[in-house]
Amino acid sequence: MSDKRVKKDSSLQYGSSSSVIKRVKLKNKDSKFSYSRGERITKDESIQPKNIMKMTPSNSLKKPGTIGNFEKIRNWKVIVLESCSKKKANKLIESGNDFFRAASSGKYFLAVKVRCDRIGGKDEFLDVRNHNFGLVGDKKRLQDSIYLGLEPQVHSTMLIGGYIEGWVTFEVSEDDDNFVLIFEDSSFWNNRDRIYISLK
Repeated sequence: MSDKRVKKDSSLQYGSSSSVIKRVKLKNKDSKFSYSRGERITKDESIQPKNIMKMTPSNSLKKPGTIGNFEKIRNWKVIVLESCSKKKANKLIESGNDFFRAASSGKYFLAVKVRCDRIGGKDEFLDVRNHNFGLVGDKKRLQDSIYLGLEPQVHSTMLIGGYIEGWVTFEVSEDDDNFVLIFEDSSFWNNRDRIYISLK
């Protein structure tokens, strides 16, 4: 039996200078990827995810937003309209409130009026409640909001385009100050977006 040799195709050999070009379909867009020896494959920026959060002042505890300015995350924008504490907050909370009680020893009340606008996400209902808010002061201790009877409170379920204005109240230690309000979007169990707004 005589030997038979397969003729080599030089264009298919490793180290060939010719490039192999493939065309694939991604998200209804034709994209070209080419590669030859010594080249690096680079990603096509046009097909990268668009929903990537960038660090802004209001997303940082060290550089929080300010009263009177809307601060945004993916699903919400929040603005602090006003805040008050101690005697002024007591008077505000006590007015027309049959269940008013004085602050515990060594503590005082702090009231913050906010507006929350639903601006993003899927076409579904999302909740916003008092428990979406917290406070951190000089002592770096998280203070959860508590309902003290001050109305209107922040309590709503809404679609994109909806908004609510209301009060969020706290009982804080007298030895703490310079508070930053924290809003946390609880719709993401594994990656919760937060807004930070200084109450100074």
